[in-house]
Amino acid sequence: MARAIISFLAVSDNGYSASEVAEALSIGRVSVGQCVYRGKMIVDNDPKLRDILA
Repeated sequence: MARAIISFLAVSDNGYSASEVAEALSIGRVSVGQCVYRGKMIVDNDPKLRDILA
């Protein structure tokens, strides 16, 4: 879950590329894409987390 949220925030909010995130997290670029999607779903469905990140 942590990788998903980190990937989502890094790519969507901070403009990092999937390659940069993949290298930092030691996972593949495709995995980053999947994590971004999962991270968005996690953040969108958790009101407390959305408030913290806002």
